Amino acid sequence: ENTYSENNLAIILMAGGLGKRLLQETKKKPKPLLEFRGKALLQNFLEELVDKNLFENIHISISFKSSLVKKFIDKLYSTSLKLKYIYEKKPLGTAGCLYHFNKKNFSNFLVLNCDVIRNVEYDDLINFHIKNKSDFTIVTKKHVYQNPYGVIKFKNKKIIDFLEKPDIKFNINIGTYLISNKVIKLIKHKRKLDMDQLIKLSIKKKFKVLNYEIYGNVIDIGKKNNFEFYR
Repeated sequence: ENTYSENNLAIILMAGGLGKRLLQETKKKPKPLLEFRGKALLQNFLEELVDKNLFENIHISISFKSSLVKKFIDKLYSTSLKLKYIYEKKPLGTAGCLYHFNKKNFSNFLVLNCDVIRNVEYDDLINFHIKNKSDFTIVTKKHVYQNPYGVIKFKNKKIIDFLEKPDIKFNINIGTYLISNKVIKLIKHKRKLDMDQLIKLSIKKKFKVLNYEIYGNVIDIGKKNNFEFYR
């Protein structure tokens, strides 16, 4: 049996952005419909979810040119998938649309940004989230920044070490989250809310916020250079 159905999971695809970073491309069509590797971006995501048996309770958050997005996706999936749409009349940030779910009876919510290509084993992620009784699981990837400068370390003006162009390692957020109903209930009003604010609020409330690190490739195709290079 699938873990997601046992634990009542809703999937939310965030596809309402204006695509400002891809301005020349998004003048004619909204970002979710831009062609990437022969298919619309949103189509790529939906196919991946279906391949991984995550095809129930899919919600798509749309705003900019929403009628075009709905028409295109309905044409492809109206008979095979029961898709639901969340319409944002004005942009609500990267987490504001979750307000629509604060009275729904789902236990957990898988939230995916639609401008990042990632390789996530969703079953493992869901099992990790449930096994660890996480309230908010954030998927991350280690990023290495190659510092071009020699770094001086000192204490009270006395130099105690010199590091020649040291690599700086840190984990980055890749726009993939598994969020419990407990966290969603924090969003009581329809207002602009970004995911970083929701994460900080969850930490402040002493909720269990966990890191789930992946090791595969991650491509932010919202960036113009990446979009053109990888498409």
